[in-house]
Amino acid sequence: MDKNSDISLSDLSVEKKSGKREKFSTEKLLTGISRAGTPFLIAKDISESIANKLAQNPPIDNFIYSNKLREYITEELRQRNQNKIPM
Repeated sequence: MDKNSDISLSDLSVEKKSGKREKFSTEKLLTGISRAGTPFLIAKDISESIANKLAQNPPIDNFIYSNKLREYITEELRQRNQNKIPM
């Protein structure tokens, strides 16, 4: 991921189920994906892909719901495992 996407994501926050908001962190996204059992290099690629997607098309109010991030992660995993995951 390039530094430009980090800059454009600096004001982005994530709203969790509880309603609490926190700053978006590519590193935290990577950690969560990796802890869920995805190999580290794939998790890193997915987190960078999602960060780039958000940087290219930022959310209107500078926040994203955590469940939307989960959808992006699931979509990325399905794309990488098209022949292995039943739809």
